[in-house]
Amino acid sequence: FPFLFMGTKYNSCTNQGRDDGFLWCSTTYNFDEDGKYGFCPHELLFTLGGNAEGAACKFPFTFQGEKYDGCTTQGRDDGYRWCATTEDYDRDTKYGFCPETAMSTVGGNAEGSPCVFPFTFLGDTYEACTASGRRDGKMWCATT
Repeated sequence: FPFLFMGTKYNSCTNQGRDDGFLWCSTTYNFDEDGKYGFCPHELLFTLGGNAEGAACKFPFTFQGEKYDGCTTQGRDDGYRWCATTEDYDRDTKYGFCPETAMSTVGGNAEGSPCVFPFTFLGDTYEACTASGRRDGKMWCATT
C-alpha cells in the first residue's frame, strides 16, 4: 500500500474491479503495469476455528430464526465475529470465525467489518480513514 488500479490510488484492500465481493490488493505499486495481486483475508474465502473445517461463510444464514447477511457477534459474549457455513445454522450448527483483515474496524456499528474505499460521507469521497464529522479527532471509515 498504496497501489494504483485503473488510475486510482488505494490505501487498503478493495473489491473494485471484481463482481464476486472478494477483497484484493496489488502486490506491486502499479497494478495497471504489473498485474500482480493477491486476495485479502475475507470470510467469503475461509473461516477460522469453529467446526466447519475452514469452509467459507454462507450468506444469508439463519441463526435463532433470524437472517444474517454478514458476520455477527450475536450469541457470543467474547465479541468474536462468526458466521454459519451453511444457510441454516439452527439446523446444521456449522460455523467458523470470520478472519480479521488489516482494515477490520473496532467499535462503531458494523461488527468489525472491514473498511471499504472509496466511500462517500456527506457528499465527499474518501480514499482512506478520516476524522471528518468527529469532534474527538478519532479516525473512522465506512464499511459500505
